[in-house]
Amino acid sequence: MELIKTRNLVFYLFFFSLLIRLIYGIVYFSLVGTSNFDDDWAYIDYAHKFLQQGIFIPYISQINELTRSLPPAFPAIIALNFVIFGENYIPLIIINAVISAFVTVIIYYLAVFLFNKKVAILASLWSLIYVYFISWVPTLLKENWLQFVFPFVVLMLLYASKEKKYFPKIILLSFLFAFLIHLDERYFVYYPVIALGLIYLDNESIKSGLKKASVFVLLVFVFMIPWLIRNYSVYKKPVIISERTAVFTDKIFGYETKYNAPMEIQISNETLDSVIKGQNIYDITLQNELNRGIKYGLIPHRYSPIKKAFVDFKEFWRPFRFTPMFVSEGFRSEEPWSLKHNLSIILTYGILLPFFIVGLFFGFKEKNKYAVFIFFIMFIHTLIHTTVLLCQYRYRVPIDSFVIIFSFYGLFKLFFKKDTPVHS
Repeated sequence: MELIKTRNLVFYLFFFSLLIRLIYGIVYFSLVGTSNFDDDWAYIDYAHKFLQQGIFIPYISQINELTRSLPPAFPAIIALNFVIFGENYIPLIIINAVISAFVTVIIYYLAVFLFNKKVAILASLWSLIYVYFISWVPTLLKENWLQFVFPFVVLMLLYASKEKKYFPKIILLSFLFAFLIHLDERYFVYYPVIALGLIYLDNESIKSGLKKASVFVLLVFVFMIPWLIRNYSVYKKPVIISERTAVFTDKIFGYETKYNAPMEIQISNETLDSVIKGQNIYDITLQNELNRGIKYGLIPHRYSPIKKAFVDFKEFWRPFRFTPMFVSEGFRSEEPWSLKHNLSIILTYGILLPFFIVGLFFGFKEKNKYAVFIFFIMFIHTLIHTTVLLCQYRYRVPIDSFVIIFSFYGLFKLFFKKDTPVHS
């Protein structure tokens, strides 16, 4: 009976989540269309190349630099949609809505595992109207998929660490993680983290955890082989997932790299002075980027590593933006958000942050090893985006499921102190 009630609850959560996302996505797209597409066009272009050249896209010289630097999974999804429905974006909007609705379900099961059913219901209900989960639906960007796949990977990790008959869960975990890194190569950094998590979290013993971790590492590598072979055939050297990873792998394998650090802006002092003086430079995109900040009276300059980390930390966890600023290395301009945008983010995300901190505190205080491990994941996610990689607030959103869960656990502990968590 309890199982039936749970399934009914989860169904209704999914249904209303899907309904909200479908209405928003289809209405927004019918009104705005592709006018707000930006990086979306690069994914669409990549999808066209899949259809023109075949699944392994051997002729990279025919592809522009931005497009060929992308990982293949999401362009492949777009290409498959084009094969089935023609070049029609509405089916992709509907798929986005379905994927985003499943995030609500993942949040429910994660919260039940980590804490209890009350927290799960509150957190999943909040996710129904969470703006950052809804706003990406009418786009052709990978954000919807990352918001779903990353917490799903974590959920499968938790399940696999707890169960004795772990092999089906490990297979699914390995496939999901391989899919995740083919969606976004930056998540490759979690390869050893998840392996260590299987060891640390295992309910039986370190030996049992080592077995699970070994199977995971091996299966992920097996799932990576087709695209590794493709990359070696195209680039004549080992390349993991996309050209962006060559910045690191070229150094490891002794190749002379021609790639910059991921998304790093290269600009000389002379060029910067020219832009500040109002002169035109060779790179119109860069000039426009700098001029957006200059028009507010800001002076672009290269940040020190410490200042970059501080500015990017604020950018990564930002609950509002009322003033313009340069972010990352000091050359990426961000304009103020509209009042409507600020209010929507403050009321669905910013308001959670104090309770998020409370939830983290109790997770550590109660020595909940699962909560501690997820905090470790959030810490790594923050660290790599504020010190190594390009930082934008949208890159935080795949861990917002955890933020919502911890926030409502914080609320739960403040108002239901007599209750105890599921895990301790």
